[in-house]
Amino acid sequence: MKRIVSLLIIAAALFYVAWPAYSGAAIKAALEAKDAGALRERVDFDAVRESMRPAITIKVETVLDAAAEKAGPSAAKIYAALKTQMMPKIVDASLQRIVTPETLVRVYAERGTIKEIMNKMIGEQVSNGGGLGGALGALAGAFAGKANDKSASDKSGGIDAGKVLGGLFGSKGNTAPEAPQTALSGPAKPSVSWRNVRGAGLDGPLSIYLRLSKDPSALEPDITATMSFRAGGWVLTGLEPRL
Repeated sequence: MKRIVSLLIIAAALFYVAWPAYSGAAIKAALEAKDAGALRERVDFDAVRESMRPAITIKVETVLDAAAEKAGPSAAKIYAALKTQMMPKIVDASLQRIVTPETLVRVYAERGTIKEIMNKMIGEQVSNGGGLGGALGALAGAFAGKANDKSASDKSGGIDAGKVLGGLFGSKGNTAPEAPQTALSGPAKPSVSWRNVRGAGLDGPLSIYLRLSKDPSALEPDITATMSFRAGGWVLTGLEPRL
């Protein structure tokens, strides 16, 4: 009986610890080699996008609220009225642009915390339209008539819808500094080891989570990574940054 129990413990350790660690090492190697193809085999990007949706939604909303505030009270009124319709499309476009193999390479290579990197990338997407240009352009065209109708009845003297929407989404440099959209190499690659782990556990019978910090001495994690067993192997299925 003891032997059976020992074998079960060993089997569980191999399945839940050794095998995911091997997959994690393969992801790390792909990041260091900037191998997008290998990352696609080890990362379920659709699942990762959904896991990051709450964080991306908060960041996009924060950036757009700040831009609307800068544009003035009249523009803020229009933005508030259209926000419910706009946000889902903008968030979807942001997720498609930001959660990619190339972006994972960049996050791994860049210095700074996950929060700082997310702030920079969201700012880039909103301020210079990279990846969001089509979505924002379509929204601007769809809402321009509605905004002009509103301006005709506005007692304050009218609102230029094109100027308002352009101020919210079109100007470069107002929300965040420009930076290359390609992967950055950085002067030194970050070191990731078990010293960066701040917690781990089961997230279901075939899923585990790791809480990781960039600084090995930090008490709180920067991000929670989830790995799931799918199609005969462990793959990364979730990334939840601590905001």
